[in-house]
Amino acid sequence: WERIIARGVVDGSVTEGAEDGSTSARPSAVPDAREMHAACAIPLDKSGTTMGLLIVGGRRADGTACNDTWIFSPQTKLWKQIGSGSLDRPRCSHTAVFVPEHNVVAVFGGWDCCGTIFDDLICFDVETERWT
Repeated sequence: WERIIARGVVDGSVTEGAEDGSTSARPSAVPDAREMHAACAIPLDKSGTTMGLLIVGGRRADGTACNDTWIFSPQTKLWKQIGSGSLDRPRCSHTAVFVPEHNVVAVFGGWDCCGTIFDDLICFDVETERWT
């Protein structure tokens, strides 16, 4: 996971830090910078031996709430966006936890950055990559 910190975005490309301090760039989609998002570890394969990082929602620098979902693979060092506008509605300051018995990420609460507070529970099916 320490390699995530060494990565940055330059002109739409991901930079990869090397031991000698040099960098190489390759095209890749990356999530917008954000705060107040939720994140949790999820399995990337059926055996559960390969783990990834799921991030959900959050608030952009301009103050708007996000409704996107991204998965980071430490093996490939790449981000994958799941669908477009994948959450039911933009939200920030919510919680997320992986529930292995059901292979879902449960997301609870949050708000829309405009004053509406949510008290709902929505689930992301890790296998189908769909929200329910």
